[in-house]
Order: sequence, then C-alpha cells, then structure tokens
Amino acid sequence: MQELLQITKRKLNPSEFAKVFFDFEPYPYQMKALDCTDRKVMLNWGRQTGKSTVTAINSLYHSLMNDDQTCVILAPKQQQATRLFKRVTNLLNVSNRKFPELDLLSHIERETQRIKEFSTGRSIECLTIGDDGSNIRGITAHRQDIDEVAQI
Repeated sequence: MQELLQITKRKLNPSEFAKVFFDFEPYPYQMKALDCTDRKVMLNWGRQTGKSTVTAINSLYHSLMNDDQTCVILAPKQQQATRLFKRVTNLLNVSNRKFPELDLLSHIERETQRIKEFSTGRSIECLTIGDDGSNIRGITAHRQDIDEVAQI
C-alpha cells in the first residue's frame, strides 16, 4: 500500500483520489470543492448535498497523501463532530470492502472514537470547539475542517 500511496501522491488530485480509493463519483460542484486549493473554503450548500462526504474525503486525502499531517475536524457540539468523523470511518470501511488490495485499515496504528493515527505519523482528530475555543489550544493542525461554522 505504501508503494501505491507513493505513486498516487504525485498523480491524484482529491476528486480523483475519491474515485480511486472510495469509488465516489462527485457531482461537478463537489468536484470543484474537492479540488479547490484556496486556503479557506466554505460550502454553503443545501441539506443532503454531500458536504459531510466532501469534507471527510478531503480530510482523508490530506492525511493519507501528505507526510506528518494532522487534520482536525471541529464542530460546536460533540454530536456534530462525531457525525463527521463517522463519515471518515465509513469511507475507510467502504474502501476496505471494495478495494481490499489498498488495505487502508491496516495502516491505522491507533484508533479511538475521536482519533485515527496512521503508522506514518498522519492523523485525523475530531474535537469540539465549545463556547470559547479554549479546548482546542495547543494542537498543531495542518488542516482544519469546521462543521457548522456559522455557529462558531
């Protein structure tokens, strides 16, 4: 799998990564969001349009395709953060069923209900921001995905 990741690192953008690793065929607006390289992106879409899926794929892409990266999923309430983190877990399980040769699950070194640490030093963490954000201090995050940003 490490060899496959090294090959795909140089060739795949996030929307291609979604197709190859998760058999996810994004709609044009989802593809635009996945492949956007802007530093700040806001998905102001309607209900049930794939915001959580796109966010989870982007978190996985940046965690798996970049060395020593920490992606943090943030939300005002634990239920919201957990729901988004569960989407990450579901995508990994889908990949494992559809593409066992990729063997993504075997590279999870430590897993809790809020953290997935990969054997290569990469991780995805799920945290709540709370009322004032004080509970997320001290974390070095290379990428932050924030759910329900209007409430923060």
